[in-house]
Amino acid sequence: MPFLAHYTIRSKQAYIFRTNRMKEISGASKLIEEAWELLFSAAEDAGLSVKRLDGNDDFPHDPSKAFSGGFNMVDLFRGGGNDTVLFDSRDSFVIANRAFTGRLLRECPGMTSLAVGVETSLNYKEDYERLMEALDKEKNRMQMSVSRAMMPFSQMDRSTFMPITNIYKGDQLSAEAYAKRKRYDREPKERSAAALDQEPLLAVIHADGNNMGVKIRDLLGSKTDYNDCVPLMRRFTRETAEKVFSREGIEFPEEANMRWVINSGDDATVVCEAKYAEQIAEAYLTAISKRPKETSLDIKFIYSACAGICIFHNGFPFSSAYSIAEDACSSAKRSMRSAEGTDGAWIDFHFIHNGVGGNLDDIREEENTKDRMARPIRIDSEGNALTAGKMRKLRSLFEEYGVTRTNIKTLGIEWEKNKGDGKRELSRVEFRAPGLKKELINLFGKEDAAMKAIYDLSEVFDIEWF
Repeated sequence: MPFLAHYTIRSKQAYIFRTNRMKEISGASKLIEEAWELLFSAAEDAGLSVKRLDGNDDFPHDPSKAFSGGFNMVDLFRGGGNDTVLFDSRDSFVIANRAFTGRLLRECPGMTSLAVGVETSLNYKEDYERLMEALDKEKNRMQMSVSRAMMPFSQMDRSTFMPITNIYKGDQLSAEAYAKRKRYDREPKERSAAALDQEPLLAVIHADGNNMGVKIRDLLGSKTDYNDCVPLMRRFTRETAEKVFSREGIEFPEEANMRWVINSGDDATVVCEAKYAEQIAEAYLTAISKRPKETSLDIKFIYSACAGICIFHNGFPFSSAYSIAEDACSSAKRSMRSAEGTDGAWIDFHFIHNGVGGNLDDIREEENTKDRMARPIRIDSEGNALTAGKMRKLRSLFEEYGVTRTNIKTLGIEWEKNKGDGKRELSRVEFRAPGLKKELINLFGKEDAAMKAIYDLSEVFDIEWF
């Protein structure tokens, strides 16, 4: 009986950012990109006959016919860091998993895979729904853990609390760090990874596509046969990755020092100089909203994504910064759904000024800033929400009316402490800049809306956003 399986890497970002060295972060992202080739290579070494993705979208009505060439394992489609595979039997599934997990332990220590499978029928849609249900159950049941294997005499990596196992190019590394560094060194030397280690102020950008599950549902419609659904899923995953969410062809700031950590499916993560984070995020989201012009799919989609940005000082844990960027992306999506329903390009950001950690909503609640800010910021069009265009206009107004950096920072500080104090400070600034008050009313309407936008600008004024 054919066996439909789904593979994913658990806690990918935790694995990638379990270090503050950009070389290891870059190497970790490469190891994750190559995980599914490692799966098929391990299965071959275990004696299975495998069929990789080859660009051919045809697929038989009966999934058992997919093995007519003597295959035990057929790659169906890949997307978003996941792989969906069809096996000729559950036994082959077990053999592949045993070989794959063994290779991961040896070659990618610290990386954790998750695999689930279901027996197939002739109804792909029902099979896939059962597969996703099995995946959700396993994710909830599975407890993540990282093996420390510390002995009393072991030397410890103080940043990850893992035992030192290797000395590589003068550095004492754990097994996980060694694998990541070795993978980085196989790549052509890039300026970004090493140079970012020297930057005092960094940013993590996390972008994620909107409503991709709904798009898959609409794509399949009433189709249920394997020979209809699998070709559609292959084209959809391929085209969204290569045409829609790809970074290729986008004009980013030439001088920006940036490193793409993940760009898989509709998921993207970038580490960059903080100064350029807003420009990079806006360029990426704007490009997605304009794609694709050509598609081989029978249905035309409106694509969009939201992004979260965390600004932090070098030395702050990357894993915590990423977690906040992910929370900011979720915040942007909530605002997008509230305002528009299904699609739109929004950005939220957070600047870490101290060592406070935890969930972004909790941080804003604790710092009493939740009702002081206008963000998330909409970038794809004008409207009642705060937009990137309005932020640029606000900055240019301050320059036009001679409002100094000290005034802008003071406005933000006073507004954060007390709304009344913030408004009094704004009145003082407006008195010294005749005409500014009218401009702000025309741009934002109410005074509170203007103060929230000013507060957001004051946080990123020194790093020259907008």
